[in-house]
Amino acid sequence: MAIYIVGNPAPPPSQNDGQVGSYAALNLQAHPLYSVNMGLADYHLFATQAAPFPVGVQGGIAGTGSQQHVSSGWWDGSAYCRITPPTTNQYERSITIANLHRNGTLAIRDFCVRYEQRFGPTIASAFQTQGSGCKWALIQFTPVLGQAGNTTGRPVFFIQPTTFADGAQYRRQNTMGFAPSANTLPAYGPSVYDENHVDQGGTNTYYINGPQAGYLVDQSDGVASFLSKPIFRCGEILTIQFRMISIATAQYPRGLIAMRITNRAGITIERGIPWNYQNFFALGQFLDGVSQIGCGQFNVALPPGPDNYFDVGGYFTVGRDLGDWIHPRFGFVQG
Repeated sequence: MAIYIVGNPAPPPSQNDGQVGSYAALNLQAHPLYSVNMGLADYHLFATQAAPFPVGVQGGIAGTGSQQHVSSGWWDGSAYCRITPPTTNQYERSITIANLHRNGTLAIRDFCVRYEQRFGPTIASAFQTQGSGCKWALIQFTPVLGQAGNTTGRPVFFIQPTTFADGAQYRRQNTMGFAPSANTLPAYGPSVYDENHVDQGGTNTYYINGPQAGYLVDQSDGVASFLSKPIFRCGEILTIQFRMISIATAQYPRGLIAMRITNRAGITIERGIPWNYQNFFALGQFLDGVSQIGCGQFNVALPPGPDNYFDVGGYFTVGRDLGDWIHPRFGFVQG
């Protein structure tokens, strides 16, 4: 039976893909929920010192990694993209979703993106060797509709090794945690939602220094749980969702920057902070686009290896003004 652990009732299975089509036809004005079918192979990527480029083009400068479109082999038989991460420090490569504001004609302040991810079998130990982590996803907002986003409105989602923790009880080799962040102010911790850092009476920490909602380990790691929290494994396909609300709502008076991770058994973790967790993140900002999902921005490059890659497959889905998460694709959760 599926286990749903985020504190809310499990969402029922539903056909929650919205309009399905090509990346070229993506239009959130016409279709508030839209899924890009990766099998059509027209999605775009972003890499250091390159404008967004189609998957069939190896854009970016040397050292930024590479990508390969694979036409079948995902959990539902569909296509996926295999991204090899940068080999040079300070470089980046990921899937990108640009101009969601339709050239400044569509104001989006409640946004959700969903995609399916498979980490290469040894990514957790690669991060351990690297000793840093990465900015795993970056979403751009802007104070002025239609202008380029910047760091005053950039939700970021981090991955970091647990060996950063001060207390030995919170450390485990080759074991990663996840955090939402207002730009570069991460909020590591175990809570579904927490407005405050530990210094202010909350549970959030700026680095991975305590129990987390869940953990990522290598495919070969046999651990069942860590600190009584669930384990996600490299090599298994996960549904990843990021949700952002840049205005005050009844449920979130300070807005929201949040993430959910779900495996095919239905185990789900959720982490959330206010939009204005960082003081200069003003409410009322507008979505620019999804700068990066699926791989990341690496201050320190991962060591190269045949199993150190990031896969994104099936559909990736964006939604505006849904008032909810998108939830995993129909059939993704088994049992």
